[in-house]
Amino acid sequence: MVDLETNEWAHHTCVNWHNEIWFETDDKKLTKYGGALDYERFSLKCYICKVQQGSCIECDLSSCKKPFHVRCAIGKDLIMSANEMDEEMRLGVWECKVYCNKHKRHGQRRVQKIKMDRTLNPSGS
Repeated sequence: MVDLETNEWAHHTCVNWHNEIWFETDDKKLTKYGGALDYERFSLKCYICKVQQGSCIECDLSSCKKPFHVRCAIGKDLIMSANEMDEEMRLGVWECKVYCNKHKRHGQRRVQKIKMDRTLNPSGS
């Protein structure tokens, strides 16, 4: 993907998982993103592939922050599937979290708790 205005580019999957960039809502072809790349992320070394190249995201557990590439996380099933994301959004959860392999269960428990809370209290009140 290329953003022709700034000559910066990002993978589509990366735009979906980096908090500081997003697809522009009026861009139906998904060729432009909003926000700004965080160049500090390029200095992080992915704990999965052990390569310091490209931009990494970090484990969303506040006490961890292990860095990893989005594509590496997808390969290790650390990032939610599209179906899981759709389910969370259907339940009114708009912030999807991603965790390293050590804390993945934390994320799964969080999704289960949200589902249980919505089942017990569907109105959200």
